[in-house]
Amino acid sequence: MLFRSGMMDQHIALSFFKDALKLLRKRASPGYWAEAHLEIGKTLLGTADGLDETNWRDAEEHFQNALKVYGRNTRAVKFAMVEEQLGNYYLRCAREVGGADFRGRALGHYSLSLQHLSAEENPAEWAHVQVALARLAFGGGIHAREIAVSHFESALGVLTRREHSAARLSVLAECGGEPGRVGARAGRAG
Repeated sequence: MLFRSGMMDQHIALSFFKDALKLLRKRASPGYWAEAHLEIGKTLLGTADGLDETNWRDAEEHFQNALKVYGRNTRAVKFAMVEEQLGNYYLRCAREVGGADFRGRALGHYSLSLQHLSAEENPAEWAHVQVALARLAFGGGIHAREIAVSHFESALGVLTRREHSAARLSVLAECGGEPGRVGARAGRAG
């Protein structure tokens, strides 16, 4: 997401991307058009429920629009990023609406995302999906803690180069701030 510091910034970002989308045409600028939809979807998904006229549930439509340009065979990494966001959408549905069906749909989108990413070629993106799978695992089930820890460790394991330091810090923040706390967080889950 372009803006992350607060709700006001999310509204500014949403306004910016919607204004951009009004100027873009899919046929003339497909990449920009799809990117605007992806960013609108991510911004909506990051908003609190019931905040003004913004509804996070509208994010799915924007992700589906992005997939009209980002095909699995033409823009595989972008396709995988949208599939990850659809997984995040369904994970939020599972948490806020409830239901194993949403968790299953989230898992399906995360799995599809990983089919189009490589830990060697796309380590940051691949690690991001591993973290999403860890969040999904924290929702419960048999061996949930072990599965979540395994995904966090996989994510950290590929982010070893200097240029991955920001992504590595992001993974560490997700698991409690430091490597030794992964197990502690997993112990609280489930």
